[in-house]
Amino acid sequence: MILYADRFSLFNRNNATAVPVMIAEGNELYIDTARIKNSSLTSTKIADGSITNAKIGNEIRSNNFVDGSQGWRIAKDGSSQFNNVIVRGRVEANSGVFRGTVQADAFIGDIAVAKGYDSLTFRRNQTVQRNGAYQNRGYSMTVVLACTLVCQTYGTGSGLGYTSDITFNIGGQEVTRRIFVDAGNITAGTTAFELRFAARLDADYNNVGFFIKATGRNAAIDYTCTVENITATAFRTDSSSFS
Repeated sequence: MILYADRFSLFNRNNATAVPVMIAEGNELYIDTARIKNSSLTSTKIADGSITNAKIGNEIRSNNFVDGSQGWRIAKDGSSQFNNVIVRGRVEANSGVFRGTVQADAFIGDIAVAKGYDSLTFRRNQTVQRNGAYQNRGYSMTVVLACTLVCQTYGTGSGLGYTSDITFNIGGQEVTRRIFVDAGNITAGTTAFELRFAARLDADYNNVGFFIKATGRNAAIDYTCTVENITATAFRTDSSSFS
């Protein structure tokens, strides 16, 4: 054993090499390798270290931490603050607030989605129908079917008017709009009607079928109509933004 004012060394019994255990430099004491069975440290600085397991009694934080503005902090109750975070795996949260841009490839539970469908053409005494379906994902939703009915007009005159029925059905909720093309004061060409129907869906996982059906009622002339811009839209119901 060698004891100096600034160094404490031990000899290995297998050779004559002295191994320094502690070295003092200035006001600091260095230990090459240490194992502490149980210790309480009031204040410590670790320049570079490896800790296999550690239990923090209260919190750890960066030395520049300022609540709500800079640095980072992790408390024993699980609360934490960070400035920028990259998460490569799964994130689960009961609630949260995002300010700025949010980008995602998909949302489970639609916020607002829409789809367009091919047009339909029908004539006197003819019925055509366009079918579709919406897969609910466990939320209360409002589904809207909309279309534009474009009707041929043949000028003013007796017997040139006619009536068409447009039926909307969403999961069994149904309404029929009857459209009359009045030939009492109209020029030859086309006239258009914007039509829509909305239905509320319960918060379930059902696949809800819907359709738009067009029927040309009997008339003195063989007219032609087209159902265009057929669109189905679904969006989340009961938003807290409305009162």
